[in-house]
Amino acid sequence: MSASKEVEAATSIPNHLEDGPHKHAEVLGASHETVVIDEDLSRRIARKFDYRILILFLIINLFSFIDRVNIGNARLLGLEKDLELGVGLRYNIALMCLFVSYCVVELPSNLACKYFGGNIWIPFLVFSFAVITTLTSLVESRGSLYAVRFLLGCVEGGISPGLVWMLSQL
Repeated sequence: MSASKEVEAATSIPNHLEDGPHKHAEVLGASHETVVIDEDLSRRIARKFDYRILILFLIINLFSFIDRVNIGNARLLGLEKDLELGVGLRYNIALMCLFVSYCVVELPSNLACKYFGGNIWIPFLVFSFAVITTLTSLVESRGSLYAVRFLLGCVEGGISPGLVWMLSQL
């Protein structure tokens, strides 16, 4: 077989794509290679990927949001009385502990997401979020509530921006 026929055979479109009902586009590179893109298959894969990833991201964001505002429910159920938060600005300080750390951590967490990779950083944040949220049930003093809320803000501050960063990388 001559060299030109070998190159032609190596760069030809496979028969199952040439004659089938699949729509495809050909992209010719400098090395005379042909890349066949099946647009229908690509669209189906992207849709399946979007459904699975976006639903997971939605659930993570939902839990994060519920936990952020859940201290209001705890207040109604007696947290303020149990930890003596009704005096002065104590309850507001507990709220502020989360939101200050949340705002401060957003940018560094995105940088960490880029450095470590979203596949490592986001699961770490979600696991940490779950552990800290669970440990919130052990709070027995004002100081421990402030500390737990601060740590929770540090972890939650990276979740939403990290998920957005991961979506931008797809």
